[in-house]
Amino acid sequence: MKDKSKKSNRQADLLSELDGIKSRVVDYDWEYRLSRFEEKLKSEMEEASKVVIEMKSTK
Repeated sequence: MKDKSKKSNRQADLLSELDGIKSRVVDYDWEYRLSRFEEKLKSEMEEASKVVIEMKSTK
């Protein structure tokens, strides 16, 4: 009986640990996606600014 209890406690501990790892991975994934989006947005804004400056200078 004790072996069964130890096994279920061990499984519960492992599942809890896996859930924590999954949460950290999901958080990291969203942080990575957000930083990539911010980089892309900044790059697009810089390109748009260059086009506007060029358009003003050719008037």
